[in-house]
Amino acid sequence: MKKLEEEQNKLESMMKLEEEKKLESLKKLDEEKKLGEEKKLESMKKLEEEEKKLEEENTKLESMKKLEEEETKLEEGKKLKSMKKLEEEKEFEEMLKRVQVDIRNSIIRDFCFCYDAKLTYDRDSTDFCNPEEMLRLKGYAQMAIDVFNKRQPIQYSVDEIDIATTRIVDDGFIVFLLFTAMADAVHQFNGADFFRADIHGGTQLTEVTYVDYSFLYDCIV
Repeated sequence: MKKLEEEQNKLESMMKLEEEKKLESLKKLDEEKKLGEEKKLESMKKLEEEEKKLEEENTKLESMKKLEEEETKLEEGKKLKSMKKLEEEKEFEEMLKRVQVDIRNSIIRDFCFCYDAKLTYDRDSTDFCNPEEMLRLKGYAQMAIDVFNKRQPIQYSVDEIDIATTRIVDDGFIVFLLFTAMADAVHQFNGADFFRADIHGGTQLTEVTYVDYSFLYDCIV
């Protein structure tokens, strides 16, 4: 009887121990399950954060790309505008040159027609730009500027011969000059000034019969 009781107690103890182990195992499984769910949630949260970050980076990249496209478009617009401006300036310069040439040719024609003279020197012409003739005309221009300097306080020196025509008369010849001259340092503001002079030469005397500023000449330089 006692032995049976002991056996029963032993069996109950084993069953209790087995139950405790089973409960402990279930508890461990629950904890592992809970931990797995937590890890899963954490992993999902991390994945969502990475997706959100990636989306933000994509948005940022798209914004940068759009900004670059706008900047490129703006630069191209500026470039086209600049090229158009350069073309317009070039066209204007070419038109101005044509006008200057037309005016210059008109002045030469007027000089030759009005004074019944022949063209003997033209700075811009290869046919009428003889160095020896230029030196001779510079001497006449110097005579003219010397006369001009005596009339007023500004002192000029001859710079360049531009156009000269010559008319033969009974007592010699008359040279009609267009030339530039530089004012002295005190009165020099806008570079060279422009002059017109008439030189009457004969067998015994060469004199300046006219010299003054040439305002018509301003438009062809």
